[in-house]
Amino acid sequence: MTTETATPRRVEIGVPSETKQAERRVSIAAAGVRELTAAGHRVVVQAGAGEGAGVGASHSGLNLAGGRIVHATVADAVAA
Repeated sequence: MTTETATPRRVEIGVPSETKQAERRVSIAAAGVRELTAAGHRVVVQAGAGEGAGVGASHSGLNLAGGRIVHATVADAVAA
């Protein structure tokens, strides 16, 4: 029996902005972005996601944590 070391998978994670009127929730906070990017994953955040949420989810917080803010749909940004 041989032991193989699996190559870690890198994942692209897209964080869309909420589409409901006056909705401020976001699916990830800066700490989560930091943890994912430290593990080698790519986090793409749609502009407007988390604004006003008050949980470390501002553009600057998500960007400083390693997320990439995009002014397009997340699907378009990840495809690019």
